[in-house]
Amino acid sequence: MEHDEFIVGQLKRAREERGMPSSELARRADIPVDQLWSVLRGSRALKADELVRLALVLDMDFGSFVPEDLAKRSLAERKEVAERYGRGVTGRRFGR
Repeated sequence: MEHDEFIVGQLKRAREERGMPSSELARRADIPVDQLWSVLRGSRALKADELVRLALVLDMDFGSFVPEDLAKRSLAERKEVAERYGRGVTGRRFGR
């Protein structure tokens, strides 16, 4: 499963658990309902700001968007990825 599919699946699950219709979720997150439906069907990419608003409306922790296998990676593996792909938001090298 691709990560974007995982994220959409988590959003769907949270919405269903709360018994919230898609139209209400769209209204509360200030996303046009047709755009939200397209995201949930997988025919439109989810924008970062939309993900933030949806997570806030659904009271979701951002850790819930990280697949378990990725979360279980060792610290050494995460450091290696950070070193390979550059600096973080602080501009400093990872782990220093």
